[in-house]
Amino acid sequence: MSRKPSEKDIWKVKMIMKHTGVEPEKEVFENAETCKAFIKNHRKTYPPTDEEISNVQELQKETGLAVPDGFLRSGYLTFRLTCLLESIAYTINNPVFEYDGEFDTVGPTDAMVSFAKVLASECAVTVPSRVLHEKASCHEFIQHCKRHRPASKKLIDSAKAYTARAGIEVPKEVLVKAVTANQWKGMMEDLCEFEGGGVVTGNL
Repeated sequence: MSRKPSEKDIWKVKMIMKHTGVEPEKEVFENAETCKAFIKNHRKTYPPTDEEISNVQELQKETGLAVPDGFLRSGYLTFRLTCLLESIAYTINNPVFEYDGEFDTVGPTDAMVSFAKVLASECAVTVPSRVLHEKASCHEFIQHCKRHRPASKKLIDSAKAYTARAGIEVPKEVLVKAVTANQWKGMMEDLCEFEGGGVVTGNL
């Protein structure tokens, strides 16, 4: 029996479909090897749209992060880069948690409250009262803290290792938070796969 594709690979296929309009064979969604072959054959080749490039340029201005032109030759890498810049922009524009939603009569689950407290400890912040008593507020607090969660030393070292392999200078800003460090690491993994394809030149 053939092995099924991972959720991550299925996500990559859907991103390729979105950007290229290519309709893969049914086997791409059912066979891991066929799925990986489809991804390898397509994701490096399609270019970004003018709108995607414009969006990256606006995010560059907002975050202050310079991006070499080489990153924008690949639609797939442009998408990954956009996600990274959006995460950085969020932390810049939302340094502290604020929630002004209407009062929620539904309380959070014990698991939500427990996770909120763990994240609060990791982010060195206090859990607001509403977070402990309202489900909607607790959900927003968790999402906020996940974006501000500091990167572990293990994650930073891993991201730096892939960065060195890709020949890119890592911006210190991307290694501060776990979410952006993970996104950066994923981009560097892709660059290592694209190595030799002329996708990226210069330092970031």
